[in-house]
Amino acid sequence: MDGTIGPSGQSLGDVGAVSASQGRSRESRAAIAFTAGGLFALVIWLVIATSGMVPASVAPLFLLGLATPLVSLAVGHGIGRRVGWVLGAMAPLLVVLIVTGAIETIAALGANRINVPLGLILAAWAFGGAPERSAYPADARSALLVAVFVAAFALPVVLAA
Repeated sequence: MDGTIGPSGQSLGDVGAVSASQGRSRESRAAIAFTAGGLFALVIWLVIATSGMVPASVAPLFLLGLATPLVSLAVGHGIGRRVGWVLGAMAPLLVVLIVTGAIETIAALGANRINVPLGLILAAWAFGGAPERSAYPADARSALLVAVFVAAFALPVVLAA
């Protein structure tokens, strides 16, 4: 058994066996949300990295910022492949996106800036999909994934402050 879970809870050896209706499911939407968010963040990171705008004094911190898109892409891939322990972390990870998006928006408003909370929007959209299963078992790997995800989002911000 490879740890993947199909729409009705059965273990899948082949990802191609997932039903065609998954495009509207919470799991499929979450895979799209994490992948799209990760790709967007990676493109922004690459544009800034190649623009020469990063002073040498903050280069190590800037490199740490690469963790956010990479972790998001890995989560999107894991959810898309229906890896059980990643699916167990899916709902908490979506909540993290919603909470961080709300905090970023409030902070931006406090600084008289306009912010488009892409993560919040994508996570809310993902939660709008019908789940393929009522619950997924979470284990220690699921909890560790949530901790790594939070650290990837928070550490660069905390260290920059």
